[in-house]
Amino acid sequence: SDERTNVAECHVLHIMEATIGGTRRHLVDVTLEQRRRGMPVSAIVSMLRDPGFPADVKRMEAAGVAIHHVPMVRAIRPFADAAHGRAVTRLVSKIRPDVVHTHSSKAGVLGRRASLRAGVGARVHTPHTFIESGDAIDTLLADFEAANGEALESRGFMALYADSIFLGIQGIIDCGCTDSPGIGEAVSNISGFEGLSGNITYAGTNGIPEKAVPIAQIVDGEDTLAATIG
Repeated sequence: SDERTNVAECHVLHIMEATIGGTRRHLVDVTLEQRRRGMPVSAIVSMLRDPGFPADVKRMEAAGVAIHHVPMVRAIRPFADAAHGRAVTRLVSKIRPDVVHTHSSKAGVLGRRASLRAGVGARVHTPHTFIESGDAIDTLLADFEAANGEALESRGFMALYADSIFLGIQGIIDCGCTDSPGIGEAVSNISGFEGLSGNITYAGTNGIPEKAVPIAQIVDGEDTLAATIG
């Protein structure tokens, strides 16, 4: 793409399969803010994760975000992934953005590969989690592989899965009950919970806790933590 001297002229294409929870909120917040600043914005998204996501799509489209649907899936599905990768590559070639911003595991692979194949766009990746050698998440993943003889399929979300279990247990402890409404109410009042994915607070939120966002940079073919926002 041409050199851009004005950020408002920089066309950003977001690619996301994990359109659920905090990643979904992140996509909506970022694209709406980019449009508010006058930037041309497109997004390639999967609609399969959350039945509430189409409402977010309408908000983004109303703000001028060009939305393209590719039914990417979280699990590794070689034939489907190949077809979805070709679809993403065709869209990247057609849209020709200045920046290809991929999110989480599956879209990170398909989107960056599409950008390289099409020869289009500077590549930025947000993993929505970051695993450092020897940290709690890395240790958990290593223990899983040792116990099961194979690596976990969705490494990036392991901490979130574990935290959801821990938060449920904390809710049971806090409410002293086992009924779903009582546990849910207790979890909604949790504040400062130290989870694998970071410090988690539900109290005073709309049900999605504020979380820091790691930004990765590709250095010599490897994800490297470039910055943490929030």
